[in-house]
Amino acid sequence: MDRVASNLRRLGRYAVSESWAVRAVELSRSLPEKGTTAVMANNLAGLYVELGQFDKAESWATEALQLATKAFGPDHAETQLMWTTIASIYAYRGDHARAEPLLRRALFYLEKQYGSDHAEVALATVNLAEIYLAQRLPWQAIRMYLKALAIFESRPRVAQQQILLAWSGLMLSYSEAGQTTEARAFVVRTLQCAETLLPHNDPNFAVILRRAALVRSAEHDHAPARRLIERSLSILETLYGAESVALLESLRTYEHILRAAKEDKTAKLVSTRIRQITKTSAK
Repeated sequence: MDRVASNLRRLGRYAVSESWAVRAVELSRSLPEKGTTAVMANNLAGLYVELGQFDKAESWATEALQLATKAFGPDHAETQLMWTTIASIYAYRGDHARAEPLLRRALFYLEKQYGSDHAEVALATVNLAEIYLAQRLPWQAIRMYLKALAIFESRPRVAQQQILLAWSGLMLSYSEAGQTTEARAFVVRTLQCAETLLPHNDPNFAVILRRAALVRSAEHDHAPARRLIERSLSILETLYGAESVALLESLRTYEHILRAAKEDKTAKLVSTRIRQITKTSAK
């Protein structure tokens, strides 16, 4: 059931995926090995993170951590993976000060158990890079993205999506660091590969488009920036609905691009939409 839920999630069928994932967790509770329930609960938490339902995500991630600690021990790699989920929830809520030390600790233990070239190490490294990027520390982010890419690119067939997302983080980090040439090169490279390798309704494609829009906006290329962010929003609206909190980050980017282009009237409409979604989600 957990595998079915994961496949449905990749197809963007989130409501059905949620149903299967919850059933998988509940059925696994009868198993003597509680580590299985921990892994499934953590997967469900990840689904809720993707949906922007952070209270549900934190509840499931906390349960997963408690189960994993009992089943594997506090310093085991599986337990540290649960910590990375909790850290990602903090990060999405903007609490980077709490997220960063959790990710550093998790990365230490993952490297200790798996070695420095394991896929889980690369994923944790990307998560840490994202924290640095959010904190406007581009050079630290660049270092982490490059470290992760060295691992991902050694297995390109199975890590295509992760490579694209890391490239998108790099292009934005280079832009933040004032490295315009490098940023522009990664925009072209990442968009070309994403068009070929990702389904055009993939939420990760929406992330890549949003980041490319930010790079273009920083270069004062307002028209292409607007086209990119509007395409990002179109994907997210199709997947989640027009009033979902999953749209907030792209909407904020849209408002930023519109204001940079002096399109204040449209920017105000977007700002109103952001407030409405935020108000509704807080109820």
